[in-house]
Amino acid sequence: MIPGIDVSHYQLDIDWKKVKNAGCQFAFIKGMEFLPKTTKPWIDTKLEQNVTGCKDYNIIYGIYLFYRTHINPYDQAMPFADLIHKYCPDLPPVIDLELSGRYGKDLSTQVQAFLGYLEAEIPVKPIIYTSGGFWRSYMIYDKFENAEWAAPYPLWLAQWGGLFPTTLWPWLGPTFWQYTQKGRCPGIKTFVDHNWFLGDLPSLLYLTMPMHSPKTLKKLPKKVVNGMDLD
Repeated sequence: MIPGIDVSHYQLDIDWKKVKNAGCQFAFIKGMEFLPKTTKPWIDTKLEQNVTGCKDYNIIYGIYLFYRTHINPYDQAMPFADLIHKYCPDLPPVIDLELSGRYGKDLSTQVQAFLGYLEAEIPVKPIIYTSGGFWRSYMIYDKFENAEWAAPYPLWLAQWGGLFPTTLWPWLGPTFWQYTQKGRCPGIKTFVDHNWFLGDLPSLLYLTMPMHSPKTLKKLPKKVVNGMDLD
C-alpha cells in the first residue's frame, strides 16, 4: 500500500518538502466547487500553491471537484475540465460525492451526466470519492440498479477507522482508501486526511498513464505537452 493525503485551503500553507520527506507519495488537491446559493465556480484558494508544491517535490497528484446538485451537471463539468487542462494532474480527475439534495435515480442520472460531459473533454475514467453511508443512502437509495453503472470507475472510499475497508456495491473494492480525517503530517499545521492506495507503486504509476497517453494529451493545450510529438 502507498501512503498519501488529500488537502484544500483548510490545511493553510503547506511545506511540501517536509510532506515528501515524511513519506507521502501522492496527494489529492481540492480544485473547485459551487458554494451554496451561488452559480459561479469557486476555485480553492490554495490550489495553485499546492499543485506547485507537489510538482516541486515529485508527489503524484490529482485534483477533485466537490459536487453540488443545485448546479447543472454540464455547468460543473466544463469549468472542472478547464481546470484539469490548466494543471494537467498525474491522476484522473475526481468527483467528490458527499452532499446531496437528490436521491436514487434522480441523483444517479445527474452524476452520470456530469461524468459523461467530463469524459468527453478528458477521455479517462474519473475517480469517484464517496463514503458508504452517502452512497447507500443517496445513490443506491431504493434500488441497487441506481448505482450499478459505477463499477468501471475507480473508487476512493472514505471509511474512517478499521483495519481494512469494507466493500461497497457495485465495486469489488476501493482503489484508494481515506482511513482518517484527523491525521498529522510534518509540514502541515492542521489535521489532514490520510489515504492509502491499495496497491504497489507500479500499480499507482500505471493509473497515471492514461492521463499522459497520446489520446489524452491531444485534448490538452499545446503548452502542457512540452513539445511531445503526438502524431
